[in-house]
This record gives sequence, structure tokens and C-alpha cells, in this order.
Amino acid sequence: MQVRKRDGRVLDFDMTRIAKAIYGANIDAKRGWELEDTIRIAKEIIATLPNGGTIYTIKEIQDAIEKYLFQNDEREVFKYFT
Repeated sequence: MQVRKRDGRVLDFDMTRIAKAIYGANIDAKRGWELEDTIRIAKEIIATLPNGGTIYTIKEIQDAIEKYLFQNDEREVFKYFT
């Protein structure tokens, strides 16, 4: 799996970047998740991406993260993520 950056570069997908972004929003929201929790959440989010895609855009990944947070009533984390 790969990611197309906003500048057009295509890089290998790194799930830890998603986990770290969620973890940062979690800290700002004072939610109290551990890094391991955000890794689990990142895995759940990745599972929601459409099958068959080998290259995802940053926007597609960001939208999936926002959708997950909103649907799971993590509105405070959502607020700090966006």
C-alpha cells in the first residue's frame, strides 16, 4: 500500500503516522489513550479503506480518520484532529 502526498510524491504507507496524528489529538483532547490504543484505532481505520486500492491520497486517509472519530463519538478528539 502506498500514499500519494499532496505534492504528488508516492511513498510507502506508514501506519504509525496515522497513530501518531490520532495520539496527538488525543493528548490535546485530554482523552487519556495510550499509544497502543491509537495503533489499534489506526488499524481499524485502515480496514475501512476501500479494498483494491494500492495508492491512497492523504485526503482519503484523513477523511477515513475523521469519519471513524465522528462515528465513534470521539468528538473532542475529532475537534483537535481537524
